[in-house]
Amino acid sequence: MYYWNKDNFEGLRRIGEVYASREGFAGFSRYCLLREQGLKKPALKALDEFLDGARQREVGQQRAIVCEIADLAFSNSGAHQLLSHALTRYLRQVLRAWCDEGPALAEPYRWMGKLTGESAWLQAALAHDPQDQVALRQLALDELGEVDFMVHHLHESVFLGDVTVAATKLTRASALARLIEAETTRSYIDGEVCSLREMLEAWAVYQQGDQSVGFAQWCEAQAHEFRFLKSYYYTE
Repeated sequence: MYYWNKDNFEGLRRIGEVYASREGFAGFSRYCLLREQGLKKPALKALDEFLDGARQREVGQQRAIVCEIADLAFSNSGAHQLLSHALTRYLRQVLRAWCDEGPALAEPYRWMGKLTGESAWLQAALAHDPQDQVALRQLALDELGEVDFMVHHLHESVFLGDVTVAATKLTRASALARLIEAETTRSYIDGEVCSLREMLEAWAVYQQGDQSVGFAQWCEAQAHEFRFLKSYYYTE
């Protein structure tokens, strides 16, 4: 069972073992350990018991639990089965109610943004804390992801979108990266920005020529070494 999903199962077991001794987290621990064993039905029953208990706690305690689990989930992304639908629904309910109160702190907006994938929440987190590392990292990666989408058919000489918009997104990603404290993350984003900018510049030059050959072939002739993604088309 482990050979294809090792990070997930080992992550679930590790989390389950850590939380086994935490007061109020017994059901959460059982949920993780049972999921690690592939026992989905009893795992979800244990999770329901944990969530029933969590809902009985006062609001401040629920918010602390939600933030801890959200942080845990995104710090252990390999354990992708940790956030079940029921658990995610509870986290979002608590966070949304908290955000609706308009608190002057980044935490609820940050985790709401991570859980929903909506950048507006992450922007709200930065409005309250311009140094929020989770929001900075995710927003920078989102900008890169959108440019990646725009260029992913360039090997077929097709650019999806507007080059000016793509350039603006790379500028924003670079600006966000400057505020990121983790050197490895900052270096990764800077490297991706540099590579994508070079690709956009090459595309601009290619567009001004006769385009008698495809962009990928032209890049090869110009000694540009870009990583082009391959597209696969399926027919019935």
